[in-house]
Amino acid sequence: MSAAAATFPNWAMLEPFVFRRDDDGSFPDAAKAPIRASGTTSWGATFTIAFSLADPPLISRLYAQLPVPGFPDPRRGRPLAILVTHRHLALLRVATETSAQVTVQDFFIYNSAADEDPSSSSLKLKALPPCTEPPFDYTRSDHRLPRCRRPPPPPEEEKHRRLLTIASMGLLCRGDEEFALCGGRAESLPAQPPLQVDADSDSSTSPGDQLGLGGAWNSMRVEILCSDDDDGWQPCGGWQTNAVIPFRRQWLCWVDYYQGILLCDVFRDPSPSVSFLRLPLDSACTANIRAKRFTCLYYRAVSVVDDGRVLKFVNVTRHDGVPFGTLKPGTGFTITCHTLLMSDGGGMAWEEDYKVTSDQLWDANLPEHLPRDILMYPQVDIERPHVVHFLFISQWKYAKKKMSVVSIDMSTMAVESLSPYINGHEGLQTDDADLIRDKSMSPMAFLPCEFPKYLSRKIE
Repeated sequence: MSAAAATFPNWAMLEPFVFRRDDDGSFPDAAKAPIRASGTTSWGATFTIAFSLADPPLISRLYAQLPVPGFPDPRRGRPLAILVTHRHLALLRVATETSAQVTVQDFFIYNSAADEDPSSSSLKLKALPPCTEPPFDYTRSDHRLPRCRRPPPPPEEEKHRRLLTIASMGLLCRGDEEFALCGGRAESLPAQPPLQVDADSDSSTSPGDQLGLGGAWNSMRVEILCSDDDDGWQPCGGWQTNAVIPFRRQWLCWVDYYQGILLCDVFRDPSPSVSFLRLPLDSACTANIRAKRFTCLYYRAVSVVDDGRVLKFVNVTRHDGVPFGTLKPGTGFTITCHTLLMSDGGGMAWEEDYKVTSDQLWDANLPEHLPRDILMYPQVDIERPHVVHFLFISQWKYAKKKMSVVSIDMSTMAVESLSPYINGHEGLQTDDADLIRDKSMSPMAFLPCEFPKYLSRKIE
C-alpha cells in the first residue's frame, strides 16, 4: 500500500457488533475494509477478519468470515467478539461448542504493528495459550487464600482448558513487545474484598511456541485498598464490570458504573496491587442509580486521553428519574466531566472540569442540530478532550429505532456534527439489517481504539 493511500485515522470509535459475512460475495473487499488478518482456531477452523476504519464521529467496523462447518450456523450465537484494545494491540475471542456440548474459547491478539503491509491478509492473528488454572473456591468464609476448586473432569479433549469471563478481560501494553492480559472478579466478604486476577503475565514472543505467543496464565488474590478518604466505602456484592480501561501503561481499571473503579497496578513487583476509587457522583444521582442500577452504563463513561495518561469520567444525569426512554416533557439533563488527579504519593482525587445543563445546550443550538431529548453513551474524543460524542436515539416508540452520533464541543457548547448511524425500519432492507435488529434491542457503547495510528506509522 502506498503512502498516498494510507488514510487511517489516529483513533477510531469501533462498533462492538461484529458483522459476520461468511461468503465471499458479502465479505467486504480490500477497498472497503483494507485491514485484514487470518487465524486458525485450536479446533482447526480458519477465519478472516477485516477492519473498515473511519475518522470519528464516523463509526468503524469489524467484519468476520466464519465459514460453516468450522463455526456454528450464524443463527446460533456469536462465535467472534472483539473485547478490548490498547495501543497497537486488540484482543479477540473466538468460541464454539463441541460435539460433547462443551464450550471452547480461543483468544487471539491482533498486532497492528506486526506487518509491513497492513492490507495484506498474510498478517496472522497470534493465538494465546489456553488458561489451565483451576477456578478459586469462593465458598470460604475466612480471609485466607481459598482452595482451588477442582471442577468435575470435562471431556478428554477439553480437560486442560478453563473458560474465562470475557466481560472482565483487560489488555495492557507497556512496550512494543511486552503486554499483560488479565481478567478479574471482585467478591464480597466481611472485610476488604479481594480480587481474583487471572493473568498471562509474561507474554513476550517465543520462537519455539507453537501457539505463536509465550507466557503462562497465573491466578492470584490481591486485597482491594480504599482510595477514598471520606467514608471508607468499599465495593459490595454484585460487582458488575461494565468496562476495562488501560491507564498510563501501568494500571488496568475495572469499572462498575454503579460502584466505582478498581485500579490494578498490573506490573507491580512482586505482585499486582489493587485500589478502589469511587466515582464522583452527587447524592441525588447516587440515590437514583441505586434504584435503577442496570441503566448506569447508558449515561456514564470512563475515557483516557493524552496517550493514556489522563483519565476522565463523564456522567449524564436525567432530571426526570426515568431509567430509559425519551425525556418527560419539561425536563432535561445535566452533563458533568471530571478528571482524575494523582499525586506523587499515590493519592487520587477527582477534579470537576465542567457542568453543563440541557437548557444551556439547547439555548446554544438549533433543534435541527441538537434534538431536544436525552443524550446517551458519552465518549470523550481522544485527540480533542473538550469534545464529547454521544449516541442519540429517535423514534423511541418503534422497535427498530433510528440513532445518530452527536458531537459537542463542551467548551463552547456548540454541536459540531449530527451524524446518522442507524436508520431504523428503513435500514432493514440494507446490509445493516442484522446490526439494526441487534442494536435497537440492546444499544452499546462504542469501543475506542488507537491501533489505526500504528498502521499509519508503518507506511509513512
